[in-house]
This record gives sequence, structure tokens and C-alpha cells, in this order.
Amino acid sequence: MGSYSVAVRATNVASQLCCWELRTAAGVPALIFELGISIAGNSSNQIYVLARAPIRGITPTSPVTVLADDNNGPAGNTQVAIAWSGAPPALVASNYLRRLTPNVPSGVGSGIIWTFPIGLLVPPASSLALFTLSIASALDIWVNLDE
Repeated sequence: MGSYSVAVRATNVASQLCCWELRTAAGVPALIFELGISIAGNSSNQIYVLARAPIRGITPTSPVTVLADDNNGPAGNTQVAIAWSGAPPALVASNYLRRLTPNVPSGVGSGIIWTFPIGLLVPPASSLALFTLSIASALDIWVNLDE
């Protein structure tokens, strides 16, 4: 397994929608060790949740492939997406892997780093997604994983 990372800015942050999706390749699981979120714009009463997407997004418009932490390592397979021709559907359940409700007036610069000491497994050909449960602002999101 190799270690990989990637960072993106998510701007699709309307209420009740997916704003970030990690997509594993067929036959290649991902083991997430760290996921960080930093709020990049003004907005109050923001709520974010991390969940296994019930359905993968359809045709990501500009997916970004993870980068090897070792410059001599093999190319990554896992991708992240922030826009789709058909985004993962809005969540209806209340079971989340993680939840974030920043308690700050503007939120700019605040954030969180979620760690998964033994790794959070994302099976091959599936996805993990960050959803907004309220109107939110742009987010800087990064992930560190093994595949």
C-alpha cells in the first residue's frame, strides 16, 4: 500500500447537498487516515456531515486523482470530486460517520481534522461523501489515505 494525499476547494455548498466525494477505483479500496476541513468563506449556522454515499455521483466533471506522498511512488487510483452531472443524492438518514457544527460567528479559518487511527475503509468502486445540512460557505478539504 502507498500513502496518498489531495486537497481541493469545494464551492458547491447548497443546503442538503453533497459538496465533496471520495471515489475509489474498481478493485482498489482506500483506507483513510485523515480528513481535514477548513472553512473558506463567511457563513453562520453551518452543519457538515461525513457519510457513506448511498449512490455514487454520476460523471464527475473535474475529478482530481490523489497524489503519492512519495514522489517515486506509483500513481494513485482514488479520486475526489466536487462537481458532477448528477451529484450523490441528498441524505435522508441521520447516521453519519462524523458531524461538524462550527460554533463561530463567521467561521473563516476554522475547521477540523478528523483522524481515523486504524483507517476508515472505503471499499472498491464506492464512495464517501461530505454533505452540508445547512447553507454553507466554500470549504478547503484535504485527505490522506492508503490504497
